[in-house]
Amino acid sequence: MIQRLYDGQSNSGRILLIVLVSYSLFSVHSEILLKSKQVLGQSGSDQSSLPTGITLTTNERIYTPGEQVVIRGVVHPPVVAGNLLLLTTITPDGEFHLQDKSEITRDGAFTRNLFLPPDAELGQWKINAQFSDKEAEIPITVIDPDTTFDKVVGGGLVFADGQGNEIGSSTAGQRMQVVATIASDEEEGEQPYILLAQIIDTRSNLIISIGFSSGTLLPGQTASPSVQWVPEIEGTFVVELFIWDSLDRPVPLVKKQTASLDVVA
Repeated sequence: MIQRLYDGQSNSGRILLIVLVSYSLFSVHSEILLKSKQVLGQSGSDQSSLPTGITLTTNERIYTPGEQVVIRGVVHPPVVAGNLLLLTTITPDGEFHLQDKSEITRDGAFTRNLFLPPDAELGQWKINAQFSDKEAEIPITVIDPDTTFDKVVGGGLVFADGQGNEIGSSTAGQRMQVVATIASDEEEGEQPYILLAQIIDTRSNLIISIGFSSGTLLPGQTASPSVQWVPEIEGTFVVELFIWDSLDRPVPLVKKQTASLDVVA
C-alpha cells in the first residue's frame, strides 16, 4: 500500500506529491506507473477493491554505470507459482537494453538483480515489468560516478513525534516525522532542494510510503526539513532519505541516508 505524505506547506505541494507517487519514483527509492488497472491502499472482502496489476520497486533511485539494480515487485492478484514475468531495461534514448525473465512465487512476488553496463548512458532509464495483460514501469537515474557532494552538507537523519521531540521508536496510528539536517556549503547563491523519504516494510521489502519536502538554502544556512508519516501497523521499517536538486533534475546534493524504525502496537 502506498500512502501519500506531504509536508503540510501548501495545496500545490499536495498536488505535486500525487504526481510524484504516480510517477514513483520518483524510489529512487520512488515515485509507479501502472499501465494496468490498479487500486492501491484498499482492503476488504469486496474483491473489486483488491489491488490488481503489478507493484514494482528498486533498491535505489540513483545509480552509477556498472552498478547492480535490485528489482522487486508483486503481481496482484497472486498467480500460479512458477510463471515467468518479463523485465526490460530501457535506455534514455528509448532503446531496449536488456530483457530478462523472473520467476513469480506463490504469493505473487518476484525479485531480479540486473547490472547496468559499465558505459551506461547517463540520464533517466526505465524498468518495465510485464505479465499477461499487466504492466508496470518505473524510472531510475544514472549519474556520473564522479558527481561530487560539495554544495550541501548532510547532518544526519532522526525521527521525531508530532511535537518535534526526538524518538527512538513509534506507535501504530501515531503521527511522526522524518527529519533531516542539511547546511549550505556555498558562500554565495541560493540552493533549491527537495527532500524525499521512502518507507520500506522489511517483511515484503516493498515501499509503502513516499513523502517529500522542498525548500531553498541560503549561503551558510542550516535547515531541518521533514516529512510526516502515520504508521498503520507494527513492525520494523527502513527509511531511506534522498536530498536532490529538484524533481525534474534529481541530482543528489547529499548521499542517501538510511535508518530503521520499530513501530509497536
